[in-house]
Amino acid sequence: MGSGYDGGAGIGGGSGGNGGKINISGGNVCGYSDTGGGAGIGGGGSGSCGNIVISGGIVEGQSKTRSGMDIGYGHGGDVSQGSITITGGTVIPGSYVFGGGSDINVSPQARNGNGYPIYLNTLTVGKPPVLSQTYLRLSVIDGAFNTYGVKDVHTAWQYNNGVDDIGGLLYFWLTAKTNGYVEVVTEKNERYGAWFDRGSDNKTEATLEYLGMYSTGSSSSCATGAAGGLALACAAGAVFARRKRRVERVS
Repeated sequence: MGSGYDGGAGIGGGSGGNGGKINISGGNVCGYSDTGGGAGIGGGGSGSCGNIVISGGIVEGQSKTRSGMDIGYGHGGDVSQGSITITGGTVIPGSYVFGGGSDINVSPQARNGNGYPIYLNTLTVGKPPVLSQTYLRLSVIDGAFNTYGVKDVHTAWQYNNGVDDIGGLLYFWLTAKTNGYVEVVTEKNERYGAWFDRGSDNKTEATLEYLGMYSTGSSSSCATGAAGGLALACAAGAVFARRKRRVERVS
């Protein structure tokens, strides 16, 4: 966990500084800015975002005062400078999830690896939801196998001051799409998926329902099943392993 005070970002720039280059590829990473308008992850107070790349892990950024971004630029920073690229991970704007406001405090606009705008999708795994921490093995987005990284990703909680806490959640950042498809496979080879409309307002919510067990066949392709879902017949791949926190910051 990185903590910032007096204008410093939790992870990123000091007071008045931009975020530099921040690469997060896995682990449990939390950036928390307490005072002075720094971002949770990104620029310090009056600093721009820098270049943030997130490809895996459980990532939470929170600016306590919400004058800086949870992820992005610091208070008074130049929103036109810097970038946020998310190609994987469960990425949590802390003020939204853990209280302090209903807005997604992430700016500039997050984009995927191809440069397209992406938006927060809050996904509940299972009905009823899986309540224990459940790690993922792979993902399928709109028929594309493992294009969204799930290294070190597991289900999380949304806290509501101890009232009606919700478990079994994933926070995926995906392009807007009518009748898009999302499927995940857990480390226990359980499949969960759903078709749903993905909006461009960061407020999309969906429940991924249990689809059966993952087949570790020899084929590397994922074919569309007759019932409209995905019949996975993908290679088993590497054994899933939990890895320690990996954060790289290049100034």
